[in-house]
Amino acid sequence: MDEQFFAYIEKEYRATTKLTLIGSSFAGWFSLYSLFQRPDLFSAIIATAPTVDLENNLLFKFTSGFAERIRQHNTKLYVAVGDRDSNKSGVDKLVSYIKAQKFQGLTYESRLFENVGHSLIKTQGVSRGLQSIFMRSEIKLTQQQMQALTGNYKKYKVKILPRSPWLIIA
Repeated sequence: MDEQFFAYIEKEYRATTKLTLIGSSFAGWFSLYSLFQRPDLFSAIIATAPTVDLENNLLFKFTSGFAERIRQHNTKLYVAVGDRDSNKSGVDKLVSYIKAQKFQGLTYESRLFENVGHSLIKTQGVSRGLQSIFMRSEIKLTQQQMQALTGNYKKYKVKILPRSPWLIIA
């Protein structure tokens, strides 16, 4: 992936500079490879059932220098695998490695899905990964604050319900 690819995307599609790369299986491996080699390209990576064990753990050879490359970024990583997936042991190694390294500039979440194999993890993992990557902070309000704000603000497409101490954005 080079600058021509990103220039094309920005020209043809409505996009921001915060790009997310999503891959499953071998494409998940490629997503992780991209993260380790060029963390400046994507603000988030979602890898479901990545083939980490491919070619005797070749992926780990590309982590050399990653700690320095990732330090100046704020990149999110979401990794998911099913408990019935043959790639589970490799993903376990990857998660243990990332956890032990405590990379500055990288926040990650990993999830193991029960009773899920290699094919099904794509839909569930990507869906949960997008939720994780783009989740907004919840705003907790007191009952008094809620009463003051209760109403329907059509201009802002926000509806505030008096029954709950939570702000609901519709």
